[in-house]
Amino acid sequence: MLAPISGTRRDGRSSFRALKEYLVRQRDPDTGELVSRGVVVLSPNLLSEETLQAEMRAVANENPRVEDPVYHYQLCWQPGEQPTWAQWQSAAEKSLSALGFSEHQYLIVAHADREHFHVHVMVNRVHPETYRAHYPEFSKRSLDRALREIEAEQGWKPSPGLYRWEPQLGRAIPVSREERERTRALEGGAQHQTNRLEHFSDTESLEAYAKGQPARALRELMKNPYTRWEHVHATLRQHGLEIEPGEKGGYVVRAIDSDLRVKASAVFRDTFSGKANRARLAEKLGAYEPAEPFVRVREPEVSYQPRPRRRDSDERADRREERARARADLRERYAEYARQARAQSKAVWVRGQEEQKQLSAAYRLQKQRVRELGLSAPERQAMRSVLAAEAVRERERLRQRIRREQAETKPLSYRVWVEERAIEGDQAAISQLRGFRYAEKRRGRSFERDDELGIRIEPGEHGVYDPITEAIAGMTWEVNRRSGEVLYKVQGRTALRDRGPVIDLLDRSEETYVVGLKLALQKYGPKIQVFGSDAERKAIAFAAAKNGLQIEFSDQQMRDWFTIEKRFGERAKEHDRERQHGRGSAR
Repeated sequence: MLAPISGTRRDGRSSFRALKEYLVRQRDPDTGELVSRGVVVLSPNLLSEETLQAEMRAVANENPRVEDPVYHYQLCWQPGEQPTWAQWQSAAEKSLSALGFSEHQYLIVAHADREHFHVHVMVNRVHPETYRAHYPEFSKRSLDRALREIEAEQGWKPSPGLYRWEPQLGRAIPVSREERERTRALEGGAQHQTNRLEHFSDTESLEAYAKGQPARALRELMKNPYTRWEHVHATLRQHGLEIEPGEKGGYVVRAIDSDLRVKASAVFRDTFSGKANRARLAEKLGAYEPAEPFVRVREPEVSYQPRPRRRDSDERADRREERARARADLRERYAEYARQARAQSKAVWVRGQEEQKQLSAAYRLQKQRVRELGLSAPERQAMRSVLAAEAVRERERLRQRIRREQAETKPLSYRVWVEERAIEGDQAAISQLRGFRYAEKRRGRSFERDDELGIRIEPGEHGVYDPITEAIAGMTWEVNRRSGEVLYKVQGRTALRDRGPVIDLLDRSEETYVVGLKLALQKYGPKIQVFGSDAERKAIAFAAAKNGLQIEFSDQQMRDWFTIEKRFGERAKEHDRERQHGRGSAR
């Protein structure tokens, strides 16, 4: 089982009504009437199918801060699996519970109009009683774990994912990254190989067929200013094809008396591909109209039949199969390389933690020795300030070095790693690189790689430059032995003055704020009091939160500013994580 999640719309214009109409009804291709598309199940807190969109919108309006209250995902069984009503309803309700939506308003619709049985679930993010919006954390992981449990309970064939069912433990356990990569390289290799062999099969694909005479006929038809949808249907019918709206938008071309489909934008690029073409199409033809009855009753003059390709032979098929195996082996070698690189990076981090402890122990020992030297008060004050500054500087230098070493051990991307192996003469890598470039040309990319173009942009040294760390690592100081005060220079500017119980900030930059706070942490501990104007204190609180300093400000206003900035940063990081995991394409 799989559970794709539809992404939220950037413009916040998702509609309960539009999605509900799409899920519940469809237009009969023969009569043009709206008919039921599947079995519908409503949550207990909804009154009826006719009013559910109004009920959901009324609840969502109680929380105007939610830009897009519509949450939509699917549960897809494998081809050939046909769950009962009780099974798919139980599976949907279990997935809702896993996501934390069991008390929300939801609509479940079962569809059996594709090769695989699937159910759609539309949920209102806003709770009907508390009016709080719910955004599931790690939704893909939660759904994947629930799917493995459903497969075990109902006896379905397990699908690879982030979790796998462990019969001895009686629960789903996480799958490590190494295991997933190994599965993709080995077990997944068979599926990938099937896709490759299907792509390079000894028969003409529907896409190749439609790009031929049907595409040329449609291109000529569109030159006529009086062309309408009925003419498009009639022309394609002559070639055994039909066009209809796609499930996820756009249009698809289907071979008559077949389940084979292909995107219209892929085969009729001059008409259906690109925003400009779609705009001209909508202006010329208007809204989509299904084929008229007189077109439907006409028998197609020809039909799509896969035809042998003259160039293909058994020998070519064997070579392709051999290349597929070689590329699967290449993937396995990359997975092993990446695993070792991540292990080295982790070892660097562990070593850095140990060196951090050693620095802290050395600082405590030096402070003890200062107390035993019998120095005057100004001298002790200056020595303590310098020791704290040295500890802060050495810690930042250590952090800088660890970051650089981790960046050096970070595994290369698969594309870059393949390029390096190709330069070394690895035939499997050369074949894979050729496949990359062929795919790029098919996608319409017009540029070549940097080694051919001669232009490239790369990050700075290992991509780990941090201005704050650089400023602290290069910090210098001057000691006034008579007063015991120490002046600190950051990036050549006199930024701080340590007077023992007080640290004065002489510069208004973020680097100075962070250096001063870290020096205060080293000397006074986490409880710190800051004096200055409201704007300066606010900037210091924001700098502390932004740079992850563990500080307890004595002033309540500064604590509030610190908390606000910290939460904002956490939300930004969470948003970045969600974007990296990929929450699906926009509806």
